[in-house]
Amino acid sequence: MFSAELRLRNTDVPPANHVIPDEFCGVCVATSRDPVCDAYVIEKLKVLGVSHVRMDYSYDSPGQHASRLLGALIDEGFKVMLHLVQPLPEAMQMREAAVQRRWQQFVANTLDTWGQQVEIIEVGSTINRRRWAGYCLKGFLACWRTAYVEASKRGLRISGPNISDFEPLYTIALLDLLKDMGQVPQFYTDNLFVERVTQPEVYDHRIFGALLAPVVRYNLVRKARQLEKISSKRGVEGMLCSYVSWTLPRIKRFLPEATAKQADYLTRYLVLAAASGAFKRVYWGALVSCREGLIDEARKSASHDEIVTYYSEISGNNAGYRIRPAFHALQAFQKLIPGSTYQGSLCRAKGLEVHEFTNATHRTHVVWSMNGLVADFVDIYPEHLLPRATWLSRDGVALDEVPSLATESPVYLRWPISQEVTVRANPTLIPGISICTSVKGHYYHYRDDTWHGIILAANRHDADKLFAELHPERIVERERHASLRDSRNSIWTVQDPRDPGANLVVKQPVRLSWNKKLTEPFKPSKAHRSWNGACELLRRGIPSPQPVAYFERTTGTDLIRNWYVCELEKSKLSARHFFEEYASGVPDAFGVSMTKFLQQLCVFILDMHRRGVFFRDLSGGNVLVRKGEGETVSFTLIDTARAHFYPQQLTLGKRLSDLSRLLYKLHWGGRMLFLQQYFADIDRKLGIVHKLPFLIYEIKTGWKRSRRKKKIVPSTT
Repeated sequence: MFSAELRLRNTDVPPANHVIPDEFCGVCVATSRDPVCDAYVIEKLKVLGVSHVRMDYSYDSPGQHASRLLGALIDEGFKVMLHLVQPLPEAMQMREAAVQRRWQQFVANTLDTWGQQVEIIEVGSTINRRRWAGYCLKGFLACWRTAYVEASKRGLRISGPNISDFEPLYTIALLDLLKDMGQVPQFYTDNLFVERVTQPEVYDHRIFGALLAPVVRYNLVRKARQLEKISSKRGVEGMLCSYVSWTLPRIKRFLPEATAKQADYLTRYLVLAAASGAFKRVYWGALVSCREGLIDEARKSASHDEIVTYYSEISGNNAGYRIRPAFHALQAFQKLIPGSTYQGSLCRAKGLEVHEFTNATHRTHVVWSMNGLVADFVDIYPEHLLPRATWLSRDGVALDEVPSLATESPVYLRWPISQEVTVRANPTLIPGISICTSVKGHYYHYRDDTWHGIILAANRHDADKLFAELHPERIVERERHASLRDSRNSIWTVQDPRDPGANLVVKQPVRLSWNKKLTEPFKPSKAHRSWNGACELLRRGIPSPQPVAYFERTTGTDLIRNWYVCELEKSKLSARHFFEEYASGVPDAFGVSMTKFLQQLCVFILDMHRRGVFFRDLSGGNVLVRKGEGETVSFTLIDTARAHFYPQQLTLGKRLSDLSRLLYKLHWGGRMLFLQQYFADIDRKLGIVHKLPFLIYEIKTGWKRSRRKKKIVPSTT
């Protein structure tokens, strides 16, 4: 790992001044048994503007639908990388002579039929994943030797070995073996996935651990540049990413808007891959697939077959196929970026990306932040440049107004090439702000010498109206329709400036205990934390009243004068009301039996914990309940300022901390019913030790209440 070729300086930053190939984008394709599907695939490729495709071809392909599509693609002028795939049982026995003869015959027949009509032959299929591909090392070398000899006889170009993910030591060892054999591929192929680290920009914690990840800085750009250096040193002409995607089930583990996020990741990945200068081409996979395709084949359940290894066919009737946002994102990238010159990364701030590309007519910037973070465009560019740009969404759609904030969904800014464009010195994110891009509306950043905050509104006109009426200098003067709470926090409703028939909820801290006065100055304001908590809950698919605005002093030193505003949740019932009814012996509180209520609540809390949400203030009163038909209920979380969020499921200790607060008002019989279901769903056995947090919380809460009672009892002496 410490050899010279692995010690590269500043390789996590893309190199400037290189041309992105015109043919940078490709797509992996397959067809169904229905010939109509061939025309559908070809039509969608033309809509994308992509002329290069990768297609899998195996023992069952000759004379079948795969051959039919291959012929149609060639007739339409598409350039095909034909991926020869050995069936898994055969690959597992590749050291046997009979298996080798069958492979040699398949390769020879395929190359005789198609070799002169395709662009490249690819051999190897996720060979470092034996469970998927079936090869041992000697078996793969026998496979490669045969294919290389047959391709060389016919003067064909061969690529491989199709390694999956980033494994530099494996790559070095294997390419050295192929070099010793005199059989180095013309193109090195790698499926350079980054979906296991979630976002394309992050440093990979799986290589040296989370603590060292920011030190060694292995991000997508560094991985690509290192693999390109390794392969070029061994005489390879270029590197191709033969398959990359984000599967929707993986995204859905934490984020519900999986198709939109897949499109964000596609654009972000392709921009960084192009900027790295390491790839001749990136093939996005797959065109049509339930789990990861640009187009959903509309199967009722996703197949668990690893189509990265063998993308054999698609199912269903193309009349039911649904185009996903990622399709439009790839179409926009293909139209705007290939063929241009990459001028460099214009921002080194962590979490903010600004990349510049130029061609003969335009200067294009691609701007985005990492998930949940935001930057004000005024902090990135001089203000006079913003209205001069043409603004396009991630999907290439012209925006109807200049956005206020850069978010996790990339945007394209285009100026005429004659326009000089500069960015401000050291552009940064707005510190500590989270947003949720899946809610309807746009975010606007407002600030002056005294106040700053964020507003969520349908458009700039509504945002200005909200700012005028909810400004900190005016909000305390507005008529209070109803006071909902007045203790540590003052909570009241005001009329919604956009809709006279609707109300908004305003929350302001009014009293701080002595210990809070010591700790709060080192935290964001309570309004700031409430905003972040609500946005992050919504981003992870957990219901909370939609945030509208928050304001705080620019200095951040005033612990009381800050306001959080959200929409009013109309439900007046909370889980506490149900718990108190059940504890008093009522079998059907508000028309819902205890068993049905606790079952639905358990599913809700499990989902929250699986998405990495540690609420920390999960009292029954903070879980609002809305009645549906029959005994169905739904839940909404309020009072979000204390919530913490993690990129993985919660530990059991954090889960029990939440549950001990939640179930405090419920009698022990009800608690046990809830916990039995909860523990069964996480495949754990409920033991005595798991009941201790509930006993400790009861004792602590009882002691606090007794102290408060003593303080208000007058002295009798």
